[in-house]
Amino acid sequence: SPADSLAGERPVFIDPGSEDPADHIGFHEHVPFAIDASERGERTIEALGLRRRALSEDRRRHYETLRLLYGVAISGGPHAARARDVVDRMTADDAEYAAMCRAAVASWTQGDGLF
Repeated sequence: SPADSLAGERPVFIDPGSEDPADHIGFHEHVPFAIDASERGERTIEALGLRRRALSEDRRRHYETLRLLYGVAISGGPHAARARDVVDRMTADDAEYAAMCRAAVASWTQGDGLF
């Protein structure tokens, strides 16, 4: 009933305003998955259609661009600093596909301190 307390209820979907989606949703390259079989992660992925073909293809292109720029950034070549700036922008909170980009860079760096 409306008078019942909602305090005991557990949300079904991830609320990015109050929790970090990266605790529930990860990426293998450009493909989202529920971390540790998180039910909330899987439900959010499904409800938002994060595996839709068009979205997946767009994320794949974005991922490939990031991978190329990351390679340039770590090369030490003449364009490394500029590429690093772009990678930093691609992983910013307000960037398109930021969570995927952060997950990718984290998997590539493996704690090497480059980014």
